[in-house]
Amino acid sequence: MKEELTFQNRDVLLKGTLTKPDINVPRPVIVVTHTSNAGTRNFSVYQHLTRLLPPYGIAVFLFDRRGSGDSTGDFETATFFDLASDLQAAIDHLKLRGDIDLKRIGVWGMSQGGWIAPLTASKSEDVAFVIAVSAVGVSPAEQMNYSAEYELREKGFPEEAISQMLEIRGLVNEYFRGKIERSKVQKKLDVFFKEAWFPFAYLDDALPENPTVEKWYQEMDFDPLPIIQNIHVPVLLLYGEQDPWVPIAKSIEVWKGQGPDDLSVHQIKDANHFMVSISHSGIRGGNGPQVEEYSTTLIRWLNQRLG
Repeated sequence: MKEELTFQNRDVLLKGTLTKPDINVPRPVIVVTHTSNAGTRNFSVYQHLTRLLPPYGIAVFLFDRRGSGDSTGDFETATFFDLASDLQAAIDHLKLRGDIDLKRIGVWGMSQGGWIAPLTASKSEDVAFVIAVSAVGVSPAEQMNYSAEYELREKGFPEEAISQMLEIRGLVNEYFRGKIERSKVQKKLDVFFKEAWFPFAYLDDALPENPTVEKWYQEMDFDPLPIIQNIHVPVLLLYGEQDPWVPIAKSIEVWKGQGPDDLSVHQIKDANHFMVSISHSGIRGGNGPQVEEYSTTLIRWLNQRLG
């Protein structure tokens, strides 16, 4: 059973779809939050939950992120706290319904959503559990250094090139933080722009005149550690076998060291960032079958927590 819902967070109007099991009692629900590059509810990696979970009595709510699909607002100016507020608004809307079990509302977030879902849980008394897929346990600045280094190594660049890339990324970040003047960093950019590795460094060739209006300025130093320390509900972490965007070992270390007592961590063989089979779609592909071990691990954990 599917039902279209509309809810509001201040001046942002958000639209989504609730997929419910065909049972006549209040049921648990999982509210989904988004990766950075997939803001609409029709993304296949979100949609698989609507097929997987309702047969087990669990509803799924997918909504279009602000500025995406049928939702209003501007994603490009939204902070992580804005997105967490949207997720809380979705929960608040579901709490008004008689067919939702208010004590069993969970959040599921993938990639960037692996920052947003825990952030919401750390601030809300309504979230009963968290499922974080490919969740990054470090700041966006550190994560992007990892991603660029992964790409350069994958393409066979030497250590000297990797050192240059990390140097210029560090200088650019310091400019965004207001700690170094623009001309000094731009001069370095002009030199490194000619290098063969530069197109894979996730950098623009020109610095913005005013970095404070850029999205990177808002996000780069977001620290997930205090949020992880403030979560006191069960958490399931799921990581792929390989991930070009997430430092898996470091993220697991942070969560295990600072996360809640009820923490389950699983690294899924042959799964990529999207829990899609590497054998089918490579380490970056989002289209293809979800790895069966991911699905069975998710269902087993939910059955243990929800009954």
